[in-house]
Amino acid sequence: MEAWKDVKGFEGYYAVSSIGNVKSLDRTIQGKRCKTHIKERVMRQHVGKDGYPSVQLFSGGKPFTLKVHRLVAQAFLDNPDNLPEVNHIDGNKQNNTVDNLEWCTRGHNIRHAFRTGLIKKENMRSNAKKVRRSDGVVFDSLTKAAEESGTHISDVSMCCHGKLAHTAGYGFEFV
Repeated sequence: MEAWKDVKGFEGYYAVSSIGNVKSLDRTIQGKRCKTHIKERVMRQHVGKDGYPSVQLFSGGKPFTLKVHRLVAQAFLDNPDNLPEVNHIDGNKQNNTVDNLEWCTRGHNIRHAFRTGLIKKENMRSNAKKVRRSDGVVFDSLTKAAEESGTHISDVSMCCHGKLAHTAGYGFEFV
């Protein structure tokens, strides 16, 4: 059975359901010149490039585009550990029923995507930049440069960004 709760931050204006519908609530708005009556209606959802359904809500005349799965989770799921992300248990971004959602960490969300095949290892590209040490040795990443030089990755990064002259006896720069 579909249950409805107010959208957090938009109480009295919008509600979200346990199956992922969002509705604008019946209300009268006082404009500059006249009153406008808004009838209750289920809102149209738009699927973004990322594949997540979203709705546009208004507050104080300003539009806010919000993901439906987050609205459902905020309204219906407790989050005592204040976890930052909402995971679709079945991996289907369109299935925003409360039973298909869970609060999680970024790491859990990514591991779940790999386990369920939503992300494939071969589709991942590395953002690693090559790093040259002052003795001419080139490394494929900051991590490798730090490991081989016996220093911390943040020190190598600071050298590459010009915030530190050298670390572990070496200077470093991006190639």
